[in-house]
Amino acid sequence: MYTRCLVCATPFEANDQLEHLPNGRRLAFDPSRGRLWAICRTCRRWSLTPIEERWEALEELEKLTRDKARLLSKTDNIALLRVGPLEIVRVGRAELPEELYRPHYRLTVDEPDDLVLMGRIFDRLYRSGFVLSTADAIRLLDEEPALAAINAHITHAAHNIRSVKLDNPS
Repeated sequence: MYTRCLVCATPFEANDQLEHLPNGRRLAFDPSRGRLWAICRTCRRWSLTPIEERWEALEELEKLTRDKARLLSKTDNIALLRVGPLEIVRVGRAELPEELYRPHYRLTVDEPDDLVLMGRIFDRLYRSGFVLSTADAIRLLDEEPALAAINAHITHAAHNIRSVKLDNPS
């Protein structure tokens, strides 16, 4: 694994979060394409890790971001996350297991009623030391349809409607 930026040769900072990627505190990965980069804090360029060294690190990084990361910002295809000292860019659409796919639920905060729903989900599920997951929120909405109704009147953005139709052509 690289210890320095491939562009400017600045050393990557050590991290103690990832056994298979011990260098770099600013990382990016695309799990669907099997790509993993260390991002230089000096020149901000991305150094692609060697293919023979990235698979275990990718699995480890995916699990770490799924289980422990705090979402800082997100678009449809990019998410910025933080786990301890690590800043992580996740490239690609976040995938849910098929059994959790509910395109009619709005698990986003774009409108005031979205914020009300998130607050109610948080009130019902929060426990100290427990990380709330999307799966937990979906199960709660399945069990309590009145909660999902809080923001059900809000129309999804046109690109999201098109995406849902493409996912479910029936």
